[in-house]
Amino acid sequence: MLQNKNNNLSRKYFLKHKSEIQKLFEKGMRFSNEPLRIVYSFKENTGHSGIKLFISIPKKQVNKACDRNLIKRRIKEAIRLNLSELKQICIDKKIETYIGFVYYSNKIEDYNIIENKIVLSLQNIYSNSLNL
Repeated sequence: MLQNKNNNLSRKYFLKHKSEIQKLFEKGMRFSNEPLRIVYSFKENTGHSGIKLFISIPKKQVNKACDRNLIKRRIKEAIRLNLSELKQICIDKKIETYIGFVYYSNKIEDYNIIENKIVLSLQNIYSNSLNL
């Protein structure tokens, strides 16, 4: 099976610095799509274009680390498979998009449910990015 080289989700796509994450949560727009809360913001006229992601599964919601890692893997895979349109818009419009996903359910959802919610969330962000 052939894989598309542009369909990878490497470390450069993730927010790492505490200050960047704080800015996202302070200035970002929010909406919920159960079991996810999504925070996103756009930054225009930067030298960079693309997407930066943040994924959080709070320890208060899911106690076991192996379960948190399973959920995080499911979220990353769903994002990886469905992020291409939003990436292309960011490159075309020369905007940088910051997206934070916070999982707030205390049960482990099936991959199909997580993927459907992420697709709906990305479509919402996609429609808002077209308005810029």
